[in-house]
Amino acid sequence: GNYGIYADTQTGLSIRNLQVTGVYDGLLFRNVDLSTVDNDSFADCGDNGVYLTNGSDTNTIRNSRMSNSTVGAGILISDVVGCQYNTLTGNRADGNNTNGFHVGSAKYTVVTSNIAYANSQNGIYVTGNFSDTVQVLNNLSIQNVRAGIHIDAGVDGCYVIQNECRGNDTGIRITGAVTGVTASKNNLVGNNVNAVYNGSGNLHTLTRNWFGVSDSSAIGARVSDTAGDWDPWRLAAVDTAPGAATTA
Repeated sequence: GNYGIYADTQTGLSIRNLQVTGVYDGLLFRNVDLSTVDNDSFADCGDNGVYLTNGSDTNTIRNSRMSNSTVGAGILISDVVGCQYNTLTGNRADGNNTNGFHVGSAKYTVVTSNIAYANSQNGIYVTGNFSDTVQVLNNLSIQNVRAGIHIDAGVDGCYVIQNECRGNDTGIRITGAVTGVTASKNNLVGNNVNAVYNGSGNLHTLTRNWFGVSDSSAIGARVSDTAGDWDPWRLAAVDTAPGAATTA
């Protein structure tokens, strides 16, 4: 069938402890608000594991796994008019054909304490003119083909704090007309090309990250950024657990 779980214009749904496999979209919410998806599995879907659209607001997707989507993303939140105040927490997105977590035109989304592993594009991807004040916190994004975290055109205000990005092409990538990114207290070690790439042409806050070395020349070789400044930097790894003290 087209959808494992489909809901339209609903409020207060609870989707728990289900396994969905081999459909087009594992779960599709259209204009669904104040609902929870908890401890579910969406595997081998033809498009996306989970897809929120058409003004789906204030939903929580947690403790779930989205794997091996053959065309799309593990989780996609996208709408031309914007979805707002959704939270993605404690999930795992692995082996998907595009991005593990894709936030497109979705204001005030919180992406926290997730794992993005071995996705064919980016681990976490934030883009779109309505993607303002997105928080990307305490995630592990590893061995994705492109970037661990990619902030792309149209974003105005994105907080990328206490994440670990390793084994990707690039740790944190910023491209297009992006403003107001704060990327701080992240572990950006062992990425293949760049720890940070800022091609937006705009100044962003890129300080207090751990690059795996403390020598400024070695760090400079891992940062491609003509507009920003990565000084000061961390002298040791960050504890990326939620609530951990990171004053250094």
